[in-house]
Amino acid sequence: MAKRFSDSEKWKKKWFRELPPVMKCVREFLQDNCDHAGVWEIDMKTMHHFINDSTITLDQIVQQFGNKLKLLPDDKLWYMGFINFQYGVLKENYNPHKPALNRLKELGLTSTLQQPLTNTLESVMSKSKSKSKDKNKKEQSPCQKFHPLAILWNKNKRTELKKVMGCSGKRLESTRARWGENQKPKYWIEVIQKINNSKFCNGHNDRKWTADFDFLIKPSSAHKALEGKYDQGGFMSDKKDEYQENTWEQALGDKS
Repeated sequence: MAKRFSDSEKWKKKWFRELPPVMKCVREFLQDNCDHAGVWEIDMKTMHHFINDSTITLDQIVQQFGNKLKLLPDDKLWYMGFINFQYGVLKENYNPHKPALNRLKELGLTSTLQQPLTNTLESVMSKSKSKSKDKNKKEQSPCQKFHPLAILWNKNKRTELKKVMGCSGKRLESTRARWGENQKPKYWIEVIQKINNSKFCNGHNDRKWTADFDFLIKPSSAHKALEGKYDQGGFMSDKKDEYQENTWEQALGDKS
């Protein structure tokens, strides 16, 4: 027994709601009794029997449904919206669609379809290319190379401190971890300010070591900087007083 989709919203549509009761029955009869391509072999006696109304005529049906139906040679009637509703876009090498397509080709109706035929392989290849493009976009996302925290560092560090040129791999993991702990730009600007103004973090130590972005994203660096751990060597005489705050959206759009 064939099972077909039914539009449960049809009762709310004006064209269906205003049909006479007997024509509502005719419409349901056609949908249930047409073949897999929406073609009904005209048999008025059978329709009369199942609808229990012998007064229905073919002319009445055609007049009532207008351009929704098409009379074909050899006593056939095509329910034109059937294909689009039951199958959507027909695909030429998709097995479940082949019987309907073969029937339509047999009757010369493929050119009158509401939607053009598509090739499944071409469709799959197109989707594959689209996914590949999306993947490449994701890999080249500014968030990979310029995480908001990296941008805050570049915008607010002292000129002498090294600029971060990329953020990926383990560095990106650590950056995300620190950002996950606190996503407030003002917090990180304060941390960077403490690093900027610390002589110890700017090379005034026995190793001539200077802080960089990798130092910033270590688990304890921010807390120690705010606690004054790196103030012991004194402060830089030319403190950096102007700092630039970036929101998440601004950071993603800034590639400088």
